[in-house]
Amino acid sequence: MAIYNVSGSSAARLKEIALYMGVRPPTALEALYKLSSRGLVVKESRGRYRLSRKGMRLVEALVRKHRVLETFLVRTLGLCADEACRLASAFDYAVPMELVDKMCGAMGHPSCCPHGNPIPAGNCHPPKLEVRR
Repeated sequence: MAIYNVSGSSAARLKEIALYMGVRPPTALEALYKLSSRGLVVKESRGRYRLSRKGMRLVEALVRKHRVLETFLVRTLGLCADEACRLASAFDYAVPMELVDKMCGAMGHPSCCPHGNPIPAGNCHPPKLEVRR
């Protein structure tokens, strides 16, 4: 998540990743090595790291879960956005994507979370129509 939060789909420097994680660079480097061995992170030149396609898919799935859950908590339980975010962070990883997709559909497929961040598309989104010219 650190690479995604620091640089999105671009590469991030080790120092930036460590700062985001609140750890020293050697600790961040150890975590990056583990992620790399699982095919989730790719090392680029000049000490930069980016998510692999596999890593990006996993992170986007978790981001989708989190943002749909916090939107659901705000809309159905009336929680404030920050409280919903905090609570969603406690269990978002454990919620099956099938349930997240059903929640998303029940809410009319929201495009962004209560904080205004975009919700990545999932399997529940209706297909986009192509316009033929």
